[in-house]
Amino acid sequence: MIKIILRSLVFLYLVLYAIYGQAVVAPAVVPANSYSGEPEKISVSMTEPSHRTDTICKNTTGLSYGWKLLCDTPFIEVFDNMMIEGKHIDVVQIGAHVGWSINDPLCVTMGKYLESLSNIEKKQVHWKYIEPSPPNYKGLLKNIAQYSYLCDMSSVQAAIVPDSYNGTGSMPFYQMDECIDVNTGYDSKSGKKLPSFLSQLSSFDYGGIRWNEHVFRRRGLDPKNYYNKINVTAVRFSDLMADIMGNKGEAPYLMLVDTQGMDCKIILGISENTPYLPQYLIYENNMCTNHDQNATKQYLERLGYNVIVHRRKQNAFAFRSIS
Repeated sequence: MIKIILRSLVFLYLVLYAIYGQAVVAPAVVPANSYSGEPEKISVSMTEPSHRTDTICKNTTGLSYGWKLLCDTPFIEVFDNMMIEGKHIDVVQIGAHVGWSINDPLCVTMGKYLESLSNIEKKQVHWKYIEPSPPNYKGLLKNIAQYSYLCDMSSVQAAIVPDSYNGTGSMPFYQMDECIDVNTGYDSKSGKKLPSFLSQLSSFDYGGIRWNEHVFRRRGLDPKNYYNKINVTAVRFSDLMADIMGNKGEAPYLMLVDTQGMDCKIILGISENTPYLPQYLIYENNMCTNHDQNATKQYLERLGYNVIVHRRKQNAFAFRSIS
């Protein structure tokens, strides 16, 4: 009798294992491609966002001033949520120089963040670079070719002027000579290593170059041999935005402006009714006149921005809530 009971229990166990064991393990062997790519998005939404935020903002040591300010806002959290929801994000960089360089306020940290995105999410991020200087633009194209695996990258070779400007088209522009390597600062004329920031001084105004003439004199070089006056294509801000945003009337999530003295004028020239006001804005404040600095801060506050200006930092930071 005992043997019969034991045999019955073993049989019952085998039946139950066959039923419930199979039911438990079956989903694990379903091919991922049968979900049309959905498992990747699901895994990202469940595990990666908080990890990505912690990776960037948990320890702010070594972060740029701009990134520290971004980490004090929901910048990354909102970015993550938009990625999960399948939405697209536009970043516009006006005065991009060569795009990805060591002293770029966003590139190194943003590169780490973009590396953490899935291939699907990377296609949702659109980074648009605007740069007028021919040597810088050549360097920009090389860097885009090298880093375009991080997200969708595109470029426009043009100088941006305020909407209030009547004259556009070809305008006089000052740039450093092509003998100065735009990435390293190496001068092929003298064989000397110059500060790499010199190639960033291209502008409508000669003031930035004049302010740094001592860099050349200190090395026994004549600064007049190291800059050229050329003509570049100038485009009004709103015309540029309508073009690169595809006339969708949508604003970029983040905009960086670094035009060597034209930043405040560009911002002050933006219409209050424009659809292209970014949620986050970083602009070079220290090269504006004191009057324009104050006027720009007041104007942005009137547009609903919180504005942070540090007198010892070259960049100002502004952000606004989107209802």
